[in-house]
Amino acid sequence: MMNSYFKGTGWQQEINSHKHLYIWRYNVNTNTPKENSKSVMETKMQSWMNTARKYGARFQNINIIYKNESFTLQTIEENKTFEIYIPSNLLINIDDIAITNSAHHIKDDLSIQIDKKEMIDEYLDFILSPQRIDILQSQLHDFINLPQELKNELMNFSLYYQNINNSRQELKIKLLYSRLIIYKGQKVILPFIDFGNHNFHNGHPFHHSEDAISIHGMAQKSKEIFTIYSRMNDAFGYMQSYLFVPKVLNILSMNFTISTLPDLHISIERDTAHLFTSEGNLMLPSYRIEENKIILKSLWIGSLHRPLKPYQSFKKLWEDQLHRKDTQRVYSIIKGLNIKKLSSILRLAYKAPRSNARKMIIESALQHLTLIGGSFEVIKT
Repeated sequence: MMNSYFKGTGWQQEINSHKHLYIWRYNVNTNTPKENSKSVMETKMQSWMNTARKYGARFQNINIIYKNESFTLQTIEENKTFEIYIPSNLLINIDDIAITNSAHHIKDDLSIQIDKKEMIDEYLDFILSPQRIDILQSQLHDFINLPQELKNELMNFSLYYQNINNSRQELKIKLLYSRLIIYKGQKVILPFIDFGNHNFHNGHPFHHSEDAISIHGMAQKSKEIFTIYSRMNDAFGYMQSYLFVPKVLNILSMNFTISTLPDLHISIERDTAHLFTSEGNLMLPSYRIEENKIILKSLWIGSLHRPLKPYQSFKKLWEDQLHRKDTQRVYSIIKGLNIKKLSSILRLAYKAPRSNARKMIIESALQHLTLIGGSFEVIKT
């Protein structure tokens, strides 16, 4: 469930440049010799798919191949429709997984068919392999070893991996949370579909129905099937959630409080998971009011693609719902503070020793600054 989203050579270059950033999430550790691992793993995948079909899953024009120590979703025939349909009874609720430092499995007290439990336990063994955990631990150590001044700056904006625990149990939990989606208010892991790589331009969204999650579309010449993790997860959001940084099209504001207005304080909180979408491609932040403070959550401030409208989204909330004035000035203050904070992060990151964490922070900050600077809209009063 990872990758960049560029097509052709550019896409492949993006994958190569970031491969070391997300290898922890995909590589699998087996005791099988390399020359045999492909056939062994693809046989295992066919067994999983056959079990899933027994419980209502559908795989139309789908092949899940094992290559370079990872699984990839592909179509069999181009220019034909494809579908992966996973019924809700195959979704893995994270609360149903027992995790310790040395083991992980579906809880024994659950009433579940033996073959389904075996499939899920094998799937957990794959995504929680020792090699993957070791690589994740190494990546997180990069963040622990950042200069303290940079860590303080990141913690001020909820961008740093706080409370990092080195236990195998906590690392497994983080790996699982990197694969979570929300279905009917429950945190679940989506088998099979979550092997799709992220592609904002050509990815297929998850379709939630009353009794299933699916993806479908028309097979392309390239064969690989991409998905979309989140339409609004910005560069720092991807870094926090997945420990990799693709090219993004949208960004959200950093966390901070504005106290320069005479009668009002504004507090802005990052939350890439919850945005309210209204008519006309507007995405309004949620808000709440506490005495003389307005707390905005998920404030969208940058995009390179029209007709997406960050300023118009803020204007609709600020004027139509909050009945406030001086929209341009307030929005300009917010963008200016974001530029100042991002510039500070970038300055400190460039001074830090080279590491994967440093590289991701620099890439994220540069993308945010670029999108803020390049997000031109016709501002109508």
